[in-house]
Amino acid sequence: MKKPYTSVVSLLGMFFILSVAIGLENWIYNLRKVSQIEFSGALSWLVPANIATLLMAGLLLVWLWFVYNKDQNIRSVAIIYVLAGLGFLFYSVFVIAFTLNLPIQLMRFPNSLSAFVSAVVAVVGLQKLFSGKTTS
Repeated sequence: MKKPYTSVVSLLGMFFILSVAIGLENWIYNLRKVSQIEFSGALSWLVPANIATLLMAGLLLVWLWFVYNKDQNIRSVAIIYVLAGLGFLFYSVFVIAFTLNLPIQLMRFPNSLSAFVSAVVAVVGLQKLFSGKTTS
């Protein structure tokens, strides 16, 4: 019998991974900006950016393992995955469409860590939503 708190833990894990991706993305952006100013265009920010990418891949693997092996397949949790993933993925599009005063640091680009993590969360939500066995 699965524990009832596993869905809450998986949701908290999803929001944690999304916030880490956004934080690392902002850090890489600032590091790249400082690197270009201080070192006149040096690419010294590439190694930390690759380490951040490895960290995100590891966090996603741990989260996916937990979601598929320990979590229950609850339809409402899957819907939250889909909505959160698509919401974070298309955040910049919505903000740019309705306001043009978005600082470049807050924008999420298609090739970014947060966009990749958001897309993975949305796809996992879709898969959980349309898989056969569901609980309530």
